[in-house]
Amino acid sequence: MPYPEQLLPKVEYREEISVDELIGTSPDSYYLIRLSKVAIQDPNNIKIREICDPTKDFIGLSTNLLGIFELLHLPLRPLSRPRPDYWIKSDGSISAASISYDEIAERNPIFIKINQLHDQHLPATKHIGQNSITISLKVHIKHKPTKPNYWHFEARVFGEDMQEFDRDRLPDWVKNPIKKLLEIDICHKASGLPPATFAIIPNQLYVDP
Repeated sequence: MPYPEQLLPKVEYREEISVDELIGTSPDSYYLIRLSKVAIQDPNNIKIREICDPTKDFIGLSTNLLGIFELLHLPLRPLSRPRPDYWIKSDGSISAASISYDEIAERNPIFIKINQLHDQHLPATKHIGQNSITISLKVHIKHKPTKPNYWHFEARVFGEDMQEFDRDRLPDWVKNPIKKLLEIDICHKASGLPPATFAIIPNQLYVDP
């Protein structure tokens, strides 16, 4: 069976979907799907380890926008591609024939409302000598389409100067508030069960005019 066309980037698509515009159309109705790397013990009680390792994996957290990416696509795993295999508009439309994949029967999806992650402020305490200062960090969800999956989104963390933090050089004073966000907030809002209703992104937010 060929790879699903609806997942693939096309030349007429935007290079990046604006998450602010997306949330603006229906603030409480868009969901991200995170595939857990471990088995979910209780879908009504998500644990931090089931989402990610907060010390290294939250920045770049890989998710999919639920809607055109459907639950039936969860078992599909593209093969033999560099990671991340980001798509840009100059790559043109990606053909289904260029994507080889296998299917994994047991996947562990976690559903999180995109507005519960995007634009979240994280107060962080940074120690400088004998003093400590409070710095406001910000979580952004960014559309990062890959060649096999246009509906791929990632988490990013920025400082007050809007400089993006590097996941491989993350200081402890940044790791701590990320862990608190996941443990105290996101774990209680996320679910291992699909939402009963959700919005599907309208064409005008991802197709060029």
